[in-house]
Amino acid sequence: MGDALAGWLPIADALMAEATQDPTINFIVTYGHRPAYSSLTVNGWDPTVRSALDALAVKYSAGGGKYVLNLAHHVHALEVFGPINGLTHVTNATGGQGSVALPSPPAVGSLVRFSHLGVMAGDYDAAARRLSLRWVCGPAIPDVTQQEPCGYGDTVWSTTFQAGCPPTEPATTGTGVAGTTTCPGEPSEPTPSGSPTPSVSPGPTTTDSPAPTHPPDPAPSGTPTPGTSGTRVPKEWVLNSGLEVDLSGWAGRYGPNSDVAVSRVTSGARTGKGAIKIAAGGKAKDLTSGFNDDPRWVRATVAGTGYAASAWMKPKVAGQELVVRLREWSASGALLTDKSGAVKASSTSWVKASAQLTAVKSGGSLSMAVYAKDLDAGEWFLADDLTLTG
Repeated sequence: MGDALAGWLPIADALMAEATQDPTINFIVTYGHRPAYSSLTVNGWDPTVRSALDALAVKYSAGGGKYVLNLAHHVHALEVFGPINGLTHVTNATGGQGSVALPSPPAVGSLVRFSHLGVMAGDYDAAARRLSLRWVCGPAIPDVTQQEPCGYGDTVWSTTFQAGCPPTEPATTGTGVAGTTTCPGEPSEPTPSGSPTPSVSPGPTTTDSPAPTHPPDPAPSGTPTPGTSGTRVPKEWVLNSGLEVDLSGWAGRYGPNSDVAVSRVTSGARTGKGAIKIAAGGKAKDLTSGFNDDPRWVRATVAGTGYAASAWMKPKVAGQELVVRLREWSASGALLTDKSGAVKASSTSWVKASAQLTAVKSGGSLSMAVYAKDLDAGEWFLADDLTLTG
């Protein structure tokens, strides 16, 4: 493989340089067999592929470059990394002899892990200069034990790339999957382009083998899509909306109290299989308690940008007041804006609460909290399908 990549790399470099200068080309995508990044360390990622793609990403991905995505295979599990140097890496578990459970803990930069075979589908909108991906659950394979449950045809993960926009956290740590993005300073009328996304295959590959996985969360739904009129598209910042794997991103405790437990449950979820449960213990009385994002999803606010947070919640008892709180903080930690949205549940069914604010300064951060008021002993509520857009 090393010789093949050595021959492919200068050709790909020249092609990407040409595509970068071509105003009719919006995106560059590579695909190949071996992944550059994987949580599977034995027969998983390939160091020569990583070296080659990292070098290209530094030149053509970082800072909003056109090289946005690398698709790999080999490992029989869905896994999403990135952006690493601005490049998102996806291992597409499309087929093979069964699926593989990815080891824990996940590799640095691994955002989504799901052990099941499925299909990656994409849509390219030239007029909107947008590339959308979705990974769709395939059928369950009989007699295969290492596969996460999902509904046949359901979208397990999705993301959207907007031309000219840096992906979330373009850093070598690989935090954040590129989501639908609005670029500051981008023209209100997107430049039409009739050219499809060019694909560059990273050369010959070696033998097929089984590979990793862990569950992901279904991509947040309801994000508006832009048309040719130039309507700006809010970006979804939350990368663990449905708690399908764990509580990543929601480690904070709002109104922490020793009589309140916060946990992930796999029964009673609104969608998928995971939800957060906040339960009051035997000594709880009139507590205001819940959870918040930690680390914060938005760590670089843009002044004048509107942000909206929402959560679906299900109380144990009717009459429970459920709240979403969104606050803006300066880079020095000063509170700048504080907005809340509350709903009083008329039943024990799922209800939605939301809060909105407009950032007053750039370079700060947002905190999102979800909680209930007046929690008493034995009471609880569930939260699912959490979103933060802007």
